Amino acid sequence: MSIVLNGGESTTLEFKNQIAPNKNEFCIRFNFRKGPMKAGENDASSLKAVYKVGGSVMPMNLALSEPEFTSYSIDLAWKTKTALSLTFSVPKGGKPHILDLMEIMAFDGKCKSRQD
Repeated sequence: MSIVLNGGESTTLEFKNQIAPNKNEFCIRFNFRKGPMKAGENDASSLKAVYKVGGSVMPMNLALSEPEFTSYSIDLAWKTKTALSLTFSVPKGGKPHILDLMEIMAFDGKCKSRQD
């Protein structure tokens, strides 16, 4: 999935299916790249993952400094259904930026337990 935004724009992807871990430890792995449409320009965009667990909301910035596809893994420690959304934003005055989202995977256990 690819999303292109101009300066001052933001979009949120809300996933319909919640993550339902079977253990108290699970991993969410994102495979994505983001950055300016024009090579050599600075990346002014931001990507935030928001986890909703019960009545709690936990935002987490997914920082990325390379324009290549990168795997970003996060260990989480609870056994509760979790809703996930991603917010991609470009600040006002920014040039066009792209988010390429290749894969989102969730699995039981710590992230280091699985290398795919």
